Parts: sequence; structure tokens; C-alpha cells
Amino acid sequence: SSGINAEWPLRPGITTGSNTSTDCDDKCDSPHCEDESYCNGYSYGVNCSGGYVPLPWICDGWGDNETCYYNEDERDCGIINNTTNNTTNNTNNNTNNNTPILPTCLHYWRKAMAGMNRSVPILNYTRCGVFDLTNTNQYPYCYHFEDQTNCTDPTRVGGFCFINGFMSTVSKYVVCDSALITGPVNLCDDGLDSECVSPSETTECVVHKHKLCDGVRDCTDGSDESRDICSRTTAGYFQCTRTFNLEKYLEIPVSWILDNQTDCTNGEDELNSDHWRFCGRGDQGTYRVLLGNNTCQDVFLCSGEGRFVEFDHLCDGLNSCANENVVCTTSRDFPNINTTVVMGNNSVRDLCKKEKSTDCDSALIPLL
Repeated sequence: SSGINAEWPLRPGITTGSNTSTDCDDKCDSPHCEDESYCNGYSYGVNCSGGYVPLPWICDGWGDNETCYYNEDERDCGIINNTTNNTTNNTNNNTNNNTPILPTCLHYWRKAMAGMNRSVPILNYTRCGVFDLTNTNQYPYCYHFEDQTNCTDPTRVGGFCFINGFMSTVSKYVVCDSALITGPVNLCDDGLDSECVSPSETTECVVHKHKLCDGVRDCTDGSDESRDICSRTTAGYFQCTRTFNLEKYLEIPVSWILDNQTDCTNGEDELNSDHWRFCGRGDQGTYRVLLGNNTCQDVFLCSGEGRFVEFDHLCDGLNSCANENVVCTTSRDFPNINTTVVMGNNSVRDLCKKEKSTDCDSALIPLL
């Protein structure tokens, strides 16, 4: 390719074989990430006549003649790219008029290394490649990670969302639980790919919102499946396909209902309030979803909060109702305090006789 800075270092072809024990493990274990260049039948990067060229070198305007004798790494670029910084104005005229116009992005290597805004086409073999931002030879292809969308390999998909008005995929390498990035990337039109939560108090586990309460332990301590919101879901009432996780049809936490963010693909979670019936008013994240014409029986009124909590959720170690977990401890210290209630079927139940009970709230005792 023409117009290349002569002082840039020589980049010889990569012929080093990969270690099969670390191939396709979603980490760059070789100098130029060639161990991730062919996975599940899909190729990433370019295998030239003289060796392998990694993603950050493709369409960079530099003909890697030591590796690609016939400029294979520049052959599919298909558009005129202008690269500009304060002192240099270089143009690559290696254009094939028969190449269709493709989505474009800023070339990561040229932007990060030379401060040049070089527009390049997003090619199929540059999409959803593994990268490492700490190594210049393992950079991604696009500066704003547009190459991490519309993945061909389903095993590299991290989620689904609308991008520029079209349903697409986002690679798992840029979703919030990825170790490859720091901070949100914001590729989805609605920002759903950046809805990250840290459910664990003992580990650094970070998961996407739609991985909570899905029956799969993503955190080593299982905190993504045991959070307080997972005990109050729409189970038994309705299920839906979560927008960022189209592979599962699940109930959702009640706290996601009417929270101004569409979590179900059919939008049912954000239908008007007449569609949903809860015990209590106000903060609906702690309420039970009513089935049919059932009434709010067998629920506990939180002191001064105007909300209701299921009896099963009291004294379970999770503060669903202010500090209700102190009630059981107090009742053990003062055995004359009545902690029984009459259930809807006229049976009597002691709220503080539960194996998992550790605390309850003395302030709530007068309501019992």
C-alpha cells in the first residue's frame, strides 16, 4: 500500500504455532492472539501467503509485504481511507470498485498508536475477535468496538439488542462481566449492554442484569441467584424472553416491572399499571404479584413504610422490610413477646421459628 510512514517498525509474518491446550479459551495466549484466530469453524484475522496477520494490522494502510506478498491484508478494505494527524496526510488508494460498501469504524491501531482517524470497513473476519487492550499487537479492530457486534459465532455472543435500529448481537468480550475492558462500551441503542450489577459482597463478580435470577450460577458464591430480588419474581404468574438474553424464557424479578426499562422482548413488563396488581403501593420492587382475583393475605406490613412482604421472606437474612431481621433475635431474648400470626386459612404461624432465621426487627414487633 502507498503512503506509509517509513519510520514505522518492520512487522514480519507470524508463523508460530499455537498451543492447543489454550486454543479458543477467549484469551490471547500467543503474541498476536493467533491461538484465537480459528475457533468453532470461524476465522479471525488474515492468513496471508507468508503467515498470519492479526486484526489490528488489517486495513491499516500498511502493506505487510513481509507477510502478505500480495497485500491480502489490504485487499478487502474496499474504500478510500483518509488518515490525518497534525503533520501527515496519507491516503490509501488500494480500492476495489467491485467491493460493496460496508459499515465502517475508526481503525483502533492507527488511532491509538498514531492519533490518526482512519475509516475502515468492518469485515466479517474482523468481527468479534478476542483482544487485549494492554498489548498493541492484540488490539481490537475498531476504536469504539463496533467490530464487537453482529457476531457470526454464537459462542462469542454476550447478548442481543437493537444497534442503529436493527436487532444485532454484542460479543461477550465487551459486555460488563468481561475482564477485557474497563467501564461501559454502550453499543446498544438503549444502553442495555451496560446494565451491570455487582451482586456479591465477597467477590468481585460483575454480571449483566439479565443474568440475575436465571437459574445459572455466574458468580462463584452464587450471589447472582440468591439476591433479595430473586425471592420476589413473577414465577407462577408470567414468564418472558429477556431482551438481552433471547435464549431463555423466564420469570423476572418484580422490581423490573414498571421501572422504565423494557426487560421483556414483548414489552409486557412496562405495560400500564392496570396490567399489574401488587400487594401494597409505592415501591413495587418488594411486593407480591397477585394471581387472578386473589387478595393480599398472609403478608406482613412493614412499619412506617406502607409496603407488604411475604411471611416467607421475613427473618431470612435479607432485609426486605427495613431491619426486619432483628425481630427473631429480639423474640429469643424476650420470649414473652408474641410473634405468631393468624394465616388466611385460620392456622397459626410463628414467624420466628425458621431454620434460616438469624435476626428480626424489634421495631416491627408491635405489628405482629
